[in-house]
Amino acid sequence: MRCFYHPDYFLPLPAGHPFPMEKFPVLLLEVSSSHVLLLPNLPETLS
Repeated sequence: MRCFYHPDYFLPLPAGHPFPMEKFPVLLLEVSSSHVLLLPNLPETLS
């Protein structure tokens, strides 16, 4: 599965939305620190 995230892109969504934008920066940190998935070609600002 491919997932995309960019720290400059934010779209406020209604409360209770299943994919609130606030969780994506946290998800990136969790995935990158867990070494469960490979994150190729990360910009240096995120690595």
